[in-house]
Amino acid sequence: VFYMNIYNILHSIKANVDYTKALETVFREYYFNDSVKRYNFIIQFAIKSDNFYFNEELFNDLYKLHNTFKSINMHKAMQLYKKNNEAIRVYLKANGTKEEKERFLYRERGINRIFGKEEYKKYSDLLKIDLIKYPNLAQQKNISCRIAMEFWKENDCDNKINDIEELTKTIQGECNETHIEKIKELMKTLKIY
Repeated sequence: VFYMNIYNILHSIKANVDYTKALETVFREYYFNDSVKRYNFIIQFAIKSDNFYFNEELFNDLYKLHNTFKSINMHKAMQLYKKNNEAIRVYLKANGTKEEKERFLYRERGINRIFGKEEYKKYSDLLKIDLIKYPNLAQQKNISCRIAMEFWKENDCDNKINDIEELTKTIQGECNETHIEKIKELMKTLKIY
């Protein structure tokens, strides 16, 4: 396989090149040197993270905000949905149920989109960092890439790279025609298809 540096890979697929250093660091830390594995990792997590631009779940949609948090009635949702997550946090801290506060606190973050207190706890233990107390750490580039790499290892993705459907189902949670087309398109862009 023709080897490209990480910056060029991200740039070629119109992904967030700000992840270059974090990916380089994590690949080095995990001895993840095989270019085929690197391409697959980058392609899969590019799809999962909207080309490495996804940082954390936002509630800037009126109906998502109202439907996710029942303590936010439609009138309040109309006031809050155009504001930032901090305004929603303050409102939920005063008015939300325990479940809603946790749902907000442990919302989707990072390139692997970890979600829920249980996942935050799992990666806290694996990485020896306190994501329960400091959940925002999950969106930091280096930590986000380490979480993705731990997910990759835990799910034996190295041994799934020859079965693109199985690998995609493992990482994306499903594998449909849209996923396969996107993967083929990215591989073609990188001249590995």
